[in-house]
Amino acid sequence: MTAPIPGSEVFSSRPTDLDALARSLPPSLPIHTVTQEQIDAVDPLTYEVIRHRLWSVTDEMGEALKRMSGSPIVTDANDFDFAVSDEIGQEVQVGLYNTMLVGAVDLAIYWTLQNRSTNPGITEGDMFLCNDPWVGGGLHQSDVIVYQPVFHDGQLFGWTSAICHEPDLGGSGLGSFDPAAKDVFSESLPTPPIKVVRDFELQRDVADVWVRRSRVPMLVGLDLRAKIGANSVGRDRLLAVIEQYGADTVKAVMKRMMSDAEGRLRAKLSDLPDGTWHATGYQDQAQTGDRAVHKITVAMTKDADHLSFDFTGTDPQTGVINCTYAGMRGGVMLALLPILAGDIPWSAGGLMRCFDLVAEEGTINNATFPAAVSRGPIGPAWLTGNLIAECLAQMLDRHLEFGKNVQASCCGTWDTAVVAGLDERGEQPVPFLNIMMEPMAGGYGARPVADGMDTGGLFCIPMGRVPDTEMTEFLYPLLTLWRREEPDSGGPGRHRGGVSASLAVTPYGTSLPMGLVFASAGKAVAQNSGLAGGLPGNTGLEILARASGVQDLLAQGTIPGTLDELAGDKELGACYAESYLAPGEVLYMHWQGGGGYGDPLRREPEAVAADVRNGKVSELGATDNYGVVIADGEVDHVGTEMRRAELRDLRRSRSEVPATQEATLDLGRARRLDDNLVETTIGDARVVGCAHCGRLLGDTRSGRLDLARYDGPSSDAGPQVTSDPGEYVDTEVVFRQQCCPGCWTAIYSGIVPVDHPDHVAELAQLLPAVAGR
Repeated sequence: MTAPIPGSEVFSSRPTDLDALARSLPPSLPIHTVTQEQIDAVDPLTYEVIRHRLWSVTDEMGEALKRMSGSPIVTDANDFDFAVSDEIGQEVQVGLYNTMLVGAVDLAIYWTLQNRSTNPGITEGDMFLCNDPWVGGGLHQSDVIVYQPVFHDGQLFGWTSAICHEPDLGGSGLGSFDPAAKDVFSESLPTPPIKVVRDFELQRDVADVWVRRSRVPMLVGLDLRAKIGANSVGRDRLLAVIEQYGADTVKAVMKRMMSDAEGRLRAKLSDLPDGTWHATGYQDQAQTGDRAVHKITVAMTKDADHLSFDFTGTDPQTGVINCTYAGMRGGVMLALLPILAGDIPWSAGGLMRCFDLVAEEGTINNATFPAAVSRGPIGPAWLTGNLIAECLAQMLDRHLEFGKNVQASCCGTWDTAVVAGLDERGEQPVPFLNIMMEPMAGGYGARPVADGMDTGGLFCIPMGRVPDTEMTEFLYPLLTLWRREEPDSGGPGRHRGGVSASLAVTPYGTSLPMGLVFASAGKAVAQNSGLAGGLPGNTGLEILARASGVQDLLAQGTIPGTLDELAGDKELGACYAESYLAPGEVLYMHWQGGGGYGDPLRREPEAVAADVRNGKVSELGATDNYGVVIADGEVDHVGTEMRRAELRDLRRSRSEVPATQEATLDLGRARRLDDNLVETTIGDARVVGCAHCGRLLGDTRSGRLDLARYDGPSSDAGPQVTSDPGEYVDTEVVFRQQCCPGCWTAIYSGIVPVDHPDHVAELAQLLPAVAGR
């Protein structure tokens, strides 16, 4: 663990007392605000019109950025976002792009008001630039925010902001990812808020210093100007709304948007049971050469209309798999926005009033300076979001209406690969750098009412897109051999997780080896967990085919379609590594699908047959995971019944079975907890039983569920496990399945370290609040 540097706390931002912040501002920075009476006086029609106008402001900012940027990260993947904030920095309206960034934008504005109001001052025509994740604005240094104060009649009225991921901002690793970094000084330099525009004019000296750090300065310079242009659009549109309706009316609507969002979320929380729910997850490997797993754990407590997320017990910061407070907060928003607030306008400033965070400093998801944090958003922040989603699922699944929003993990994480070298296709060699954006096509997690979307995208980027293959080949000296959906990659379940895809590329148009960086998790321990007995989706896999013979095949007019058609050695890509890709070699990536929901042996056989016909599930996967026998493309019903009986017998024979009384519940009086569990009362005791056979599994006196348990090799989970965990980590990793000892329905299925805590058997988690019921 890297020790914090004295004085680094100056560059740390946390939510603050906003009233005190407003009072602390100097007289030279008057702010515009309104009273509660003015907020209440806005009529409903005016409110809705202005609310939608503010929404359109962020949409127009997004279109402006995409038209001006030359980076596929922006133009194709939509890895950016925008916000319109009030005078103090609270986010009133955010974009539908990378929603994790929502958790960081306001932090940068709070810090700027606290530290820049006097020197150098905040005036009309200013824009600030920041990529310091300890300050906020972004989740790691590659997230660069440009934001501006908007003044009206000499008063600070609000802020607009534009943020996107940059392809490279220096550091010792390609794309600013150094998989061997020991601290932030091996990565891109964090830059606290600095004025990049004064009096509406770009400061050339600041811009030149900024782009000088990058391996692709033209792209970074273009993105800088695109974000300045997007902010200019935002300012003009916001001032136009003010001109039409008046500053007081527009500000009253902004304040009410946040209070309405807060009120609607609090009302939803009030309709749910109080209690505490737990989830624990892991990142496999922390940096080049590491062979350990590293834990994030959370306890989510819901009390009345408020949530608290307590990360006490998370492992200390290490390697490159850390994120700052902003990243942790962004991870929470990744899950909260679509699951809890999917039907609420995303006025994030109001929504974030409904929860607080508790985390020890110096841990993986609350790292102190100078920890390496380049992997922050797609490592610990993403895992934080997965765990929050798991806790929310446990709380929501029992609710008739809100349970429809429950969703298993979406594709687990982002599988990062960066290639860079010389493009020799033109008259002169040109340097290039490409962050492979194809893993945008991740599989969505399954829900209680539906399968996950196949290659549906990323949970955190609702409007994300996979790059156009032809455009990739036009921009970079790469030839795509295939990009396709992969069968069995969606987590098996009563509802199947969305399948993921694979990609194979080879250098084409360069005679020199390309540099290559790998940075991803989920190869040994599943990141894409299932729910209610559903299994995780596939584990990630990267392979380098050396001496592949691909050039000979192409010369013969053959485009290979599988790894088996390639010659030579197949080199397994570690979670974190630096390597190379030479002409004649092939890079294969298979990223992750979504987790499943419910026991796969309870999936409708006809749905499995349709999956086989559509290439979503192989016949082997149908037989081994779902117990469905397919003959000539149709279900063999007799064979399926026999196969499912065999699989239940296998569960029985391999499991440790608790010695408990075989009592049966009256299911007609029981209430749903999830797909497999129900609760009822016997005398003065609350009890939990199996929803399918009625077997009594536990009561409040024992405090635990009596489930049969099996720990075995991860390959027992099915063909979606693509490699042996021992290739990546020394920690023992198992396939754990816990079943009802009456009907052998799977209650929990996961690929976890052998010492993973047994949250599912903790009865307090299932029956969290006796008084609250």
